[in-house]
Amino acid sequence: MKIKKLVFLIVVILGIASIAAVSFNMLFTSASPDSMKNIKIDLKGAAYTDDHAMVELSINGEILTPNGPLTECPVGAIKLLNAGGKEIAVSDQDFVFCRPDKNGDYLITQIMYGDFSSENKKPKKVKITIGDVNFTTNDGQIAKVNVIGYKEINLPETKDIDSVVYPSSIAEVASGLKMKIKRVDFSPSLAKVDACLTLPDSGDWVFDAYLLVGDQKIPFEYWTIPNYKTSGVLDTPERCYSVIVTDIPNYKTFRKGDISFVIEKISRNMPDCVNEMNWNKIKDELAKYNIPYVTDTTGAYCFAGGIRDTDTDLNAYLNTYIREALKEEVEGPLLITLK
Repeated sequence: MKIKKLVFLIVVILGIASIAAVSFNMLFTSASPDSMKNIKIDLKGAAYTDDHAMVELSINGEILTPNGPLTECPVGAIKLLNAGGKEIAVSDQDFVFCRPDKNGDYLITQIMYGDFSSENKKPKKVKITIGDVNFTTNDGQIAKVNVIGYKEINLPETKDIDSVVYPSSIAEVASGLKMKIKRVDFSPSLAKVDACLTLPDSGDWVFDAYLLVGDQKIPFEYWTIPNYKTSGVLDTPERCYSVIVTDIPNYKTFRKGDISFVIEKISRNMPDCVNEMNWNKIKDELAKYNIPYVTDTTGAYCFAGGIRDTDTDLNAYLNTYIREALKEEVEGPLLITLK
């Protein structure tokens, strides 16, 4: 799966790959006894409905270790507890969406799904794990800090049905491109849009998308295909995405019709292999940088592996060059009003 504007998810995937590669000699390190005192967590927002819960947290401070400070986000798993302290939901630790905020702290927005409809399943507290995270030490090693403690924060008592919407309309253009939005989850600072597209074919397509709030366009932060590991998902033109848009106004200030999700156009991503006609468009540029290629059993020219082995700047340049040289786009726009 190739991803456009997906810095966060790329970091997650590369981090997991790196950790897997060095797990046999991973450095385990201890935290300073004062680390728990250093970590301050504030609740920025919380909401739940019968089938989802959202918490947004601001984190200040860092974990100190003998191998240097943990400069990444210090939070591990996040759990929801009911009134009796029983765990009713837990975050997917690989996708705890922790990112730097504008004040130099960290901001976490965690959306969890489950059955919160009955009294004993209502989320009453959020339990935050401090530690149980991996980081890169000052000398470049991958280290793991074990759990050093937990913090619990009380959650609001009432449901907030405005924190999720279920648009039912379908947008389409003459080319056959279609979009349906299954749901949108809101936090005070972001929206998570679950949108399904009917693409021209089963190829690798990326899109230009944004939220339209009044006349303000807010571009997406990243997207992923949640079920991309499921067999057959990437073999059909029907594809569903989760799209994260950050730095939005608080959803509680929206009025009906204030906000829409828009896909401006889709573009075919840089392919791994091309036919002879397209190869002739790019082969001279690849030859300048000695990019190796092979031909597969169908006669296609395959070169993506050679580009992946180049340094970051050349990799970015060649990806951009090839996308432009082989440009294939389908114009929208596809627009669906969310509230």
